[in-house]
Amino acid sequence: MKTKLSHSAASKYQLCGKSYDYHYNQKIRSQFQSAALCFGSALDNALNCILTNEGDAEKNFLSVFRFQKINNMNTYLPSCVNLVYADTDFDYELLTQTDIEFMSDQVSSGKIKMVGLDYKDYYDILRAKKKETGYANLSLDEKVFYNNMNWLSLKNKGLLMLKAYRKKVMPRIEKVYAVQKYVSLKNDEGDSVIGYVDLIADVKGIGTVILDNKTSAMEYEDDSVITSPQLSLYVHMLEAEYNTRTAGFIVLRKQVIKNRKKTCTSCGHDGSGGRHKSCDATIYGKRCGGEWKEDIDPDIAIQFITDTIPPKTEQIVIENLDDINTAIKTGHFTRNLNSCHNTFGGPCPYLGLCFRDSMAGLEKV
Repeated sequence: MKTKLSHSAASKYQLCGKSYDYHYNQKIRSQFQSAALCFGSALDNALNCILTNEGDAEKNFLSVFRFQKINNMNTYLPSCVNLVYADTDFDYELLTQTDIEFMSDQVSSGKIKMVGLDYKDYYDILRAKKKETGYANLSLDEKVFYNNMNWLSLKNKGLLMLKAYRKKVMPRIEKVYAVQKYVSLKNDEGDSVIGYVDLIADVKGIGTVILDNKTSAMEYEDDSVITSPQLSLYVHMLEAEYNTRTAGFIVLRKQVIKNRKKTCTSCGHDGSGGRHKSCDATIYGKRCGGEWKEDIDPDIAIQFITDTIPPKTEQIVIENLDDINTAIKTGHFTRNLNSCHNTFGGPCPYLGLCFRDSMAGLEKV
C-alpha cells in the first residue's frame, strides 16, 4: 500500500499514533472544529487574491468565512455551534455599528435568543460560564449567541489583517514566483509527502524566499524558521527549482494594536497618551475640563522572519518522515498517553473513545 502524507498528517502521528489512525484510517472525526482552521482557510484565499492581484480579497474572505464545509457538510459559520473559538478571538471594541445592527436583527427575528442584557455583558457571562464548565455545557441558544459574537470579532480581525498585509508585506515583495504551489516528494516505493507552499517570492534585501503565512495569538520565536519541520521539508523539495535555502514565516498577530485616541468633546484637544480624567488643555488661562471621547485606530502587528535552513535540520526532518511513513505502513499506531489531556492546550477529542469506547462528540465521515 502506497502512502500519501502531508505535514499536518505527520504532525498528528507524532502527537499520537492512535489519533492518526482514528482520523485518517477509520475516518472518525470530532463534531467540533477549531474556528482557527476556518479562519485560516478564508484568510489564505484572500491573501492569494492580494498576491496574485486577482479578485477582491475582502469579498473573497467574507464569502469563504461565511460558508465552509465541516466534516463534508456545507455550514453557515456565524451561527455554527460546532466551532470552538479561542478566548483571544474576541474583542468587543472591534465590533462595528453594522455588526450590532446584525445582532439586533437576529435577536428580533428570533434566530438568536438572549436574556435582557446588553451584548457585551451577556457575552462576558457566557465566557465565564464556558471557562468554568466547558463549551459543551452551554445551552444551544447560548452557543449560538456566543459564536455569533466571536465570528463578528474574528471577521473584523481578518479584514484588518488584509489591510496590514497590503501595507506592511506587499512593499517588501519584489516578485511573486508561485502562490499555493503544490509540491510532492516520492520515495522508491511510491510513497509521497505532499503540501501546498503559500508563497515563493523575491523579498527586498534577502532574495528568493519560501514563505508560509500564519496567524497567531502568540509572537513567534526568532529561531522559528530553522526549527520548523514544514519549512525544512519545503526547502528540500524546492531548493533546486528556485536556487534558495531561505525560508520564512509571515505572522499576522491576532492581538490587535488599538492606537487609542482621546479627543476633548468641548475644545477638540488631543489628549492621547495622557492620564487626565478630563481635558487638561488651557484656554484663556483656564483649564478646559471637557469630557474625553475615545476612539481607536486598530492595526495588526506582523512578523517577517526569514532564515537559512541548515542541511543538518533538513536531514533530520526527512529521516523523521521516513520513520513515520514506515510506522504507518506497518500499522504501528501507539497511543501517546502524555497527550491525552494536552492536545493543543486541551483534551484529545478521542479521549472518550480510547478509554470508554464512547463516540460522544465524534462521528464517522
